[in-house]
Amino acid sequence: MDTEKIGFIGLGNMGHPMAKNLEKAGFPLSVYNRSPEKAEDFKENSTVYNQIEKLVKSSSIIFTMLTDDHAAKAVYEEILKSDISGKLFIDMSTISPQASGELYGAVKIKEASFIDAPVAGSTIPATEGTLIIMAGGEEKDLQRAMPYLEKLGKTVKHLGKNGKGIAAKLSINYFLSAIYQGLAETVLLSDKLGIDRIDMLEIINESASGSGATKVKNAHADQ
Repeated sequence: MDTEKIGFIGLGNMGHPMAKNLEKAGFPLSVYNRSPEKAEDFKENSTVYNQIEKLVKSSSIIFTMLTDDHAAKAVYEEILKSDISGKLFIDMSTISPQASGELYGAVKIKEASFIDAPVAGSTIPATEGTLIIMAGGEEKDLQRAMPYLEKLGKTVKHLGKNGKGIAAKLSINYFLSAIYQGLAETVLLSDKLGIDRIDMLEIINESASGSGATKVKNAHADQ
């Protein structure tokens, strides 16, 4: 398959290192960010646009990594002003299932394709290209996207039709919230019982109850 022209919209804490991995892989890349200073270090090897419309026109596959429902809807309102027929949109934002469904429907009406592909992982996996990508969409669209998704994550899970990626992300976030609530309650109990907080976290993290999620909290033991 010929290399497609890639666009990336949203260069925040996650989007910036993800777009950098696509750039490092040598793909023809264009980027856009509402705050232009975040795109400065792309100017040497990629194309930086100050208008979404121009990026969309020059790209065949467009990634979006945006903050929330409001930001995603605002960006796609701009995207939908263009002729997007035949293009593939890969939204990696963590947004509501309702918002994701609306974006999918709006893109489909204009004869383009859409994959919801949120990620599990923080800024370090984003930088290392070791995210877990949860994808919902048609098989042919996922196959088209795979050469690029493989540069962003260590695992790409195709979970079914559009909406399944966001559903998986919602589920993993629920699990993480349960872990952190349990961790917080355990630490508060140990505080009341006179156990040093750092000692308690070390015990948790060195035992079978420790996990990657709990270990990242060691640095915040005194907060």
